[in-house]
Amino acid sequence: MKTIIFGGTTEGREQAALALARGDDVLVSVTSEYARQFLPQGAACHVGVLDKAAMTAWLIQEHPERIIDATH
Repeated sequence: MKTIIFGGTTEGREQAALALARGDDVLVSVTSEYARQFLPQGAACHVGVLDKAAMTAWLIQEHPERIIDATH
């Protein structure tokens, strides 16, 4: 299952680790390289701010089965 997680927060990292443990393909969206360094091993990452149009296009392209919002 492909899971996209929004957020470089502690909760986002925890959700990424849980999804990876389930065997999901995990893609985390964070706003900075700083946040990227704390993601669990095995999680793919998109770095950068997404406006509504960019987020919509990205979700259509990636076609995830699960989306988790772990932003502030």
